Amino acid sequence: MLDKVKGRLIVSCQALENEPLHSPFIMGRMAKAAMEGGAVGIRAQGVEDIIEIKKVTGLPVIGIIKRNYEDSDIYITPTKKEVDELLTTGV
Repeated sequence: MLDKVKGRLIVSCQALENEPLHSPFIMGRMAKAAMEGGAVGIRAQGVEDIIEIKKVTGLPVIGIIKRNYEDSDIYITPTKKEVDELLTTGV
């Protein structure tokens, strides 16, 4: 995978629950538009969005989960729980 994306465009397609574009369907279409514009990979947030983006584009996906914990400053894939959730998507 690294050879496919090295030196090429990876586009972030993310919208959190409180944002107007939050929807796996919309993120899938945003990722498709990015692919048609030359992206060779997508960075996406959340299991549902990742699954949809992989289905629609077939591109490599860098998956993350943003979650806040009161006792931690880390919010991007902060614990093993989030890693395990990402593993269910195949990323």
